[in-house]
Amino acid sequence: MADRVKAVFKQSTKWKERFYNATCGLPISVGQVYHEGSKFDATVTLIDKYFSKCVILLCDSLQRYTIMIRDGCGENAAYQKSILEGDLWLVRNKNKYSGMSIPLEICRWDQWLKSKNYLRYYNVIEKLCNENLLFKEAIDNCAKSFIKKNF
Repeated sequence: MADRVKAVFKQSTKWKERFYNATCGLPISVGQVYHEGSKFDATVTLIDKYFSKCVILLCDSLQRYTIMIRDGCGENAAYQKSILEGDLWLVRNKNKYSGMSIPLEICRWDQWLKSKNYLRYYNVIEKLCNENLLFKEAIDNCAKSFIKKNF
């Protein structure tokens, strides 16, 4: 029997009404179970029902660091593999996201890195890490949690 998965929002109906004219940013970690198969199908169905636009944020080249740790390869090889995995994800899931009735935009990680605004935001985050211990701890804890869950 096929997986039967339903995605839901845990907020009240009043809160969900705010989504109707909003854009949903959907970050995708390529290869993660919740971004594949029936779980991804359920997510797309929910977004299509409640939002007016969806931006898929394909975090493909960001995953080169995970690939370097997981596979023990150099950064260039990991980068190439991350791009290939992103390409494959797009092909593998096209029938799911292309069927949405709302406008859809796909943005790959390198688009963010090459943005003229990237360095400005990077500097803001770096400054916050240097000046705000709680902010730095939150960033560090996020990284530690990721490593603990994945390695």
